[in-house]
Amino acid sequence: MSQSERAASASTISKLPWTAALSTAQRKRRRMVFWMTLVIMAFFTVYGGVIPETIDGVQLTMVQRALIGEPFSIIALVSVYGIGSLTMIGLALGRVSVSAFGPPLMWLGSGVLLSVAAGYTYTSNVLSAASLLVLAGLLLGTRGLIGGYVAALVAAVVALSRREILGAVAGSEFATLINLTLQYSGLTLLIYLYNRFSRSQAVETAARASVDQARLIAIAGSIAQQILQRRSLDEVLTIAVEQIVERYPTIYHAQIFLIDDEAGEARLRASTGEAGRLLLQRRHSLPVGSRSVIGQVTALGEPIISRVGDPTVPHRSNALLPDTQIEMAFPLRINNRVIGALDLQSLIPDGIRMDDAPVFQLLADTIAVAIDNGELFDLTQKRLEENQRLISELTQAVSEVERLNRKSIQTAWTNYLEIAGGRIGVEVVFQQRSDTTHTLTSAWRKPLTPIMADAMSENSVIQQPSAGRISVAVPLRVRGQILGALEFSLPDRAPLTDEEMAFLLALTDRFSLMAETLRASDERRRLVERDNLLSSIGARLQSSYDMDVLLSEAARSLQGALGAQRIAIRLGKPDSPRPSGNLKDINEGNGA
Repeated sequence: MSQSERAASASTISKLPWTAALSTAQRKRRRMVFWMTLVIMAFFTVYGGVIPETIDGVQLTMVQRALIGEPFSIIALVSVYGIGSLTMIGLALGRVSVSAFGPPLMWLGSGVLLSVAAGYTYTSNVLSAASLLVLAGLLLGTRGLIGGYVAALVAAVVALSRREILGAVAGSEFATLINLTLQYSGLTLLIYLYNRFSRSQAVETAARASVDQARLIAIAGSIAQQILQRRSLDEVLTIAVEQIVERYPTIYHAQIFLIDDEAGEARLRASTGEAGRLLLQRRHSLPVGSRSVIGQVTALGEPIISRVGDPTVPHRSNALLPDTQIEMAFPLRINNRVIGALDLQSLIPDGIRMDDAPVFQLLADTIAVAIDNGELFDLTQKRLEENQRLISELTQAVSEVERLNRKSIQTAWTNYLEIAGGRIGVEVVFQQRSDTTHTLTSAWRKPLTPIMADAMSENSVIQQPSAGRISVAVPLRVRGQILGALEFSLPDRAPLTDEEMAFLLALTDRFSLMAETLRASDERRRLVERDNLLSSIGARLQSSYDMDVLLSEAARSLQGALGAQRIAIRLGKPDSPRPSGNLKDINEGNGA
């Protein structure tokens, strides 16, 4: 089977729906069981069907011996293909722990059994039991190793007891048994120590991963906290590199570059130590794609590790960091876009290992997300401040427009009331007779009653009970400007209900709107009349045939429009100019 076929088979096994919930360790163990089962079945297919053995002068393969009824061959074939098939089914169902017994049982029922049948007359027979120990130790751990050890010793005793039956005594069976016991014991001990070392290494790796994860979480949490405190981006990046140096003792210098797309350079934005301070003062930068670690990382978007003296990796020495033995840089990525690089340096040749690359790349990705979030936060804050400024300006503008509208309405109504004599009003008294008709009397331009004055000053409805009746006063408003008040009396009843109050307010609002409409209509009518009068006067002036007629017509028009009793018009310069005088003095000097 080719490498691509094996990868496809393993991929197929790993994607089965029944095994989706397996952990990473279980998936690795499942692959190991799968390949061992496949190899044993393939080995016995070749051995049992192709390779013959000479028995009683006749060469027969294991399959041929099984066909003629040889029991050991039948048991071996059934063990390999029967147990192998059950093992594959168990793997497909996700029963990894149970399936792990398959390969040792297949080997026990085939290789070890055939070696026992041969009486251990060949060295290969002894190795079959040793192979059983290896399979059991790798797949089943300590308990499987002990079981395999016992099975190997039992097989040795049975095999040695068959030597006399086979007539192939090769020496002292007891001495051979002692020798095999010692060899199997030593092999069992070695496998046990190997498993123990592997477990301790796995525990150490897990502990280290846990420590790295804790460091990563601490740095990421600190970065997030700085962003929430609305620190500037340079402050956040500086805190990040300082914490990296603080939490990773083998790293003595850390720095962050961000790409300037317009300049095509990676500019230093944060760096540690005195060397970092000087580099920041110099506004240190490296061209993207240049033959340097940062240049290549920002161009390719892949981590790069560079050791001193390694000609295969681009490295540009820095006079401020002459003792650096190893440098490793990681791209800062947002989706598929590289925005910069995280650069780490160590004084120890193995201070940064390739095994650490995934952790540091995850840290670089965390910093990139923090940078993106920080920039987004700053942009959001700027937009929010801009929106608040616009809202404030709009509110002020609206307030100013409302103030001007109120002032305009106030001025318009003041002028309107002055033309009308200062106040407009009506008072209607309804007198009940014996029939259903009413008599109406009215009063014109009476002063405001106290309750009406209170309603206007307080800008609210006033209800005042007195002498078996209740008086109600409502302010009249037009666009927020109080123009007057409405008062009425209700005999023998309680104050207005909420529904009646709502009706009253709606009625007064409708009345105020109509009053404003009539005032505006009167204003437009007066403007039209004034324009007509001006047009008429202009026409008469234009029909004048000399200056005297023009002056006389102008005087008559002014008298007709304003009711003037005496009108004087003079043309010419004053007899004695008075530069400091006013218009009144000049008119008096001319005898006007």
